[in-house]
Amino acid sequence: MKAAFVLYNIVVIHPFLNGNKRTAFGLVGAFLEANGYELVSGSNDAYQFLLGVASGRVSETEVERWVVLGTAKPIPDKEFTKLAEGVISKNKGLLEMLAKVWPSQVRNIPAAAAYRVHSVSSYTPYAR
Repeated sequence: MKAAFVLYNIVVIHPFLNGNKRTAFGLVGAFLEANGYELVSGSNDAYQFLLGVASGRVSETEVERWVVLGTAKPIPDKEFTKLAEGVISKNKGLLEMLAKVWPSQVRNIPAAAAYRVHSVSSYTPYAR
């Protein structure tokens, strides 16, 4: 896998005085994005992993596995909208209960995060 090769070699070969791990991570992110994918690993997890690569504790094979497992194909807007509508309709009772008990946090529920939840029965997609 090309992305793993780039990540591993920039970190291990260390071509720059500073910023090799950041550069490798950024290049892999840009490469994946250019090919329709995104790296979904959290920055703290990625940093710890890259430290392992730099110290020699992580092999090139492990880097490839990490990139594959940490890569996702983004869901197109239409599919996301359909999934979100399904989740909201299936969890209507739960959302109503949470809106009453914890009104300031309902917008942070992952399924509701893509929508302004005026009431559970009516919602509008965020403008993009």
